[in-house]
Amino acid sequence: MRTLARQSGPESDVVRFLGRFGQGVVFLIGIVAVVQFTGIGTEFELLSITGVLGLVLALYLDDLVKEVIAAYVLIREDVLRENDQVMIRDIKGRVLRVTARCTYIKTEGGDLVVVANSFLHRGPLVNFTAKERMKDKAWFSEKT
Repeated sequence: MRTLARQSGPESDVVRFLGRFGQGVVFLIGIVAVVQFTGIGTEFELLSITGVLGLVLALYLDDLVKEVIAAYVLIREDVLRENDQVMIRDIKGRVLRVTARCTYIKTEGGDLVVVANSFLHRGPLVNFTAKERMKDKAWFSEKT
């Protein structure tokens, strides 16, 4: 995760999300404590409320978690770096930046394309400049 945080910068989506998530958890704990201590709700009602809130939170976090995991895998496995020449489906260009949620690519025509990391991870992704750094990897072979 340190690699991802370094790559994304201090004002990344992940840092902002974690701050907001922490605030939400504290707010939720406060509401549950007030309801419980005032006697407004029974334990069953509190359990139902927290269950529904947990479900909503899980659905909300689904896409974000997919994007962050995909970015981590792309960076960790050294598949993608800044300044790599890539082609994703019919988009060909140079990688400008890889963040926690998306990758910025400048096309040969000068357009900026923002691609979700989960989309990159699903592929197909052709990296024209990764051949040199990949030849030292055990699983990469020139003969295959």
